[in-house]
Amino acid sequence: SKDLMVQPDAPRFLREGDEIKFPVKITNRGDAEMAGTLRIETEFFSADGKKIAPENENDAEQDFTVPAKSSKTFFREVRVPSGAAAMNFRASGASGKISDGEAATLPVLPREIIVTESRTALVRPNAEAALSFEKLAATGTDDNAPRSRTFTLDAPADAYDSILLALPYIAEQAQETESSDAILHRLYANALAKTICDANPQVRERLERLNLTQPEKFNSPLSATAESTPYAGIAQRETEQRRNIEIFFNENQINDGIRRALNELRTRSRANGGDGWSWFPNSRCGINAKITREILVGLGRLRERIADERLKGDLTDIARPAIAAQQSRFNKCYKPCDGEPIVINAAIAEFLYLRSLFPDLKQSSPESEEACAHYLGEAKKAEFWTKLPRMAQAQLALALWRSGEKDVPEKIVESLRQRAISDEQLGMYWNDSATLPLWLPQYSPIETQAAMIEAFSEIARDKKAVEEMKIWLLTRKQTHAWKSSRASANAVYALLCENGETCEAGNAAEQIKLAPAITFTDADGKELAPGALETSPALAEISAKNQGSAPGFVSAHRTFSQPISAVRADAPKNGFSVKKSVFKRERASDGKYVLRPARREILKPGDEILVRLTVRADRDFEFVCLKDFRASGCEPAETLSGWRNNNALWYYGEPRDTETRFYFDRLPSGTHVFEYSQRVRTSGLYSSGFAEIRSLYAPEFSAHSSSESLVTR
Repeated sequence: SKDLMVQPDAPRFLREGDEIKFPVKITNRGDAEMAGTLRIETEFFSADGKKIAPENENDAEQDFTVPAKSSKTFFREVRVPSGAAAMNFRASGASGKISDGEAATLPVLPREIIVTESRTALVRPNAEAALSFEKLAATGTDDNAPRSRTFTLDAPADAYDSILLALPYIAEQAQETESSDAILHRLYANALAKTICDANPQVRERLERLNLTQPEKFNSPLSATAESTPYAGIAQRETEQRRNIEIFFNENQINDGIRRALNELRTRSRANGGDGWSWFPNSRCGINAKITREILVGLGRLRERIADERLKGDLTDIARPAIAAQQSRFNKCYKPCDGEPIVINAAIAEFLYLRSLFPDLKQSSPESEEACAHYLGEAKKAEFWTKLPRMAQAQLALALWRSGEKDVPEKIVESLRQRAISDEQLGMYWNDSATLPLWLPQYSPIETQAAMIEAFSEIARDKKAVEEMKIWLLTRKQTHAWKSSRASANAVYALLCENGETCEAGNAAEQIKLAPAITFTDADGKELAPGALETSPALAEISAKNQGSAPGFVSAHRTFSQPISAVRADAPKNGFSVKKSVFKRERASDGKYVLRPARREILKPGDEILVRLTVRADRDFEFVCLKDFRASGCEPAETLSGWRNNNALWYYGEPRDTETRFYFDRLPSGTHVFEYSQRVRTSGLYSSGFAEIRSLYAPEFSAHSSSESLVTR
């Protein structure tokens, strides 16, 4: 090995304006003291390859003396000039006839960074909403002031277009599996599409407009490109679904889908003697009671939604023998082998609700009447229905209401109302999902909300409450990919419920006709057209007025460049907020670790820095990216990507050269604190950067923190 070794300890990158003490370690592996000369040379180049004169010329050469079998670090102060895109460095040392050296190139990032701030709002019918960009009104002229680049006002998105967009998704997702419930969902989607198209021939023109005006999820220029995130497959799937919308609504395609789904359901039911369906065909487990009830509920709901009498007859014929078999199973719950009736539960509540969907197929045998009378009697007692899941409570209320009971269903609905939460942007919802097993259908937020809408619509006939609950479903769709065809089918069923009216076949077509009519004006009262706008202080306050009959989503995005050290926090009224705090972590005399704000400390190489990111979300989000920029003089303590756990919240951490990213498949509403460590590597003056959070599925939801400066010696 060499007796003299010259080893530069260069950072991964630099940024314009950074002041660093460039370190070079000299190692003497010989048996005698070594003295000589060290030369540290730096050159800066612009993006087009032109050489840039350094801002502070200092002596590149210095003498060194290193004892035998030891090493010593030397520094040269370097200030990165403006306009630099790369720095070439060369460190060479010589002692007598012995010499060594190393040269390399470092990337230099711009001092200014491009920042995008977004605002979004839900505009209710005959109401107004504001999109406020407070910083735009306070213009500055100094070097640290933001310089506007673009301002984009998105075209209003019709909230009820979720219905049209969801139908092809339900059918397509159902084709990916051979399960019996998937066949039902395929029938459901095609039959609803036929009803909508028959009543609204212009719906295909509306679909063409949707494809042209609605941006694709994940592929917004505001968000990270899908290829650089873990959600590339989801992005590709979303794009393919949009392309297949027009194909799905083809009349021949719809009729063929209905015919094939009906035949498949008949065939699978007949294989079990007409008594029901197994989950998959030829299953050794036989008839699955849960799948059978789900299919029968779907058939019953579909009968309410369609106008085709022939198709209604086909659905009734398929359901008749299965309902009789389910009734026999239900009777055994009332008179089991041990003689004691089973206490009412979610499965019994679902059957009572299912039975109410087919009043023309009810069995009138004494045994059946006795069993139903017993459980409907139990359903009236608060000691029983209060212990059931919310979905089962709504199903019991509907079953009682349709049986002629009025008092108890109204009490159940009133109890549900008292437990609900109302929000201007989120609508009416229930916040009990945090403690529930959401993987079970009876606790699914989407399906439970659909049951709530049906109960409030039919029993309370409360138009306002139903509209508020629909808004929650629509905002949920705005930020979530609905997980299954079952959840999507239930959501579509709920959205097609006419507000506060009895569910009838014509309602599906009527709901689709609803549309927002939104106009935009700036602070000066000037009307604005969606698209790219010239940035002006008048855009600091945009008013969106909806004179239509349906709610709509509006959003605007402001892009500007600003020195990274001057970026200040941006926290919209709805969506996210994020706060970044940087601490110096060290061990105290008593052995415990203490945290001190890094901005008040003089750091030195080797110090541990704790970065704390406090995120607040006002609703549940999916597919979220939290990005934290890093100072050029620091290194992440953990350099491997992988899954992390934070109080049962799993996320994927990905350290990169200039930043660390965290990806969340699901980010629940509330406040979350994430911490990770860095190590100071190089002395100097740097900006720690800021943290930015954005929903990749709905990029109009975003926020960022302020930047902080770090001083190291």
